[in-house]
Amino acid sequence: MGPILKRIGIGIALATLLMVVIGFLLPATYTVTRAVTINATSERIHTFVGDLEQWEDWTPWVKAEFDRLDQEYQKERGRTNDRIASLMTSGASDKEIEAAKAAGEDLSKTHQDKVDAWFSRNTTRDQIGVFEGAGYASEGLYRSQLDCIMFTKGLKPFCAACDRGIREIVERYGE
Repeated sequence: MGPILKRIGIGIALATLLMVVIGFLLPATYTVTRAVTINATSERIHTFVGDLEQWEDWTPWVKAEFDRLDQEYQKERGRTNDRIASLMTSGASDKEIEAAKAAGEDLSKTHQDKVDAWFSRNTTRDQIGVFEGAGYASEGLYRSQLDCIMFTKGLKPFCAACDRGIREIVERYGE
């Protein structure tokens, strides 16, 4: 049994040494670049994006309407969460607690159905642009399409930017 363990130990040591050597041969840094071709003159582009007064043109969707829909849901969701917490801390029966949790899930599903219907009616649903609202923030963060699996719940595709980024990484490391 001793010679077998010795061989295993030597094999592990050689594999570790090989990984260290390969690690030293890899570059310390790498650069990832992306480019987009826009069919317009640089003057036209700079005029458009350099004027913050044109902000509404940058994000061509009815954001205020969506925010109102979402804020109404968030208020109701807060009341539902408070009710669940109250039941859990007041010694309510498991049946009551589970019923309140199920009602919360139903509320979420109903809201998501409303959001999906709202997005499907929006004329910018398939456009690529600058849409304000991302990362659980209504303002200050942006996404490239109206909806994406990274923005709202449900089974839906990634937006064009996410899809392209994922494909690039898979192609790079899948070779």
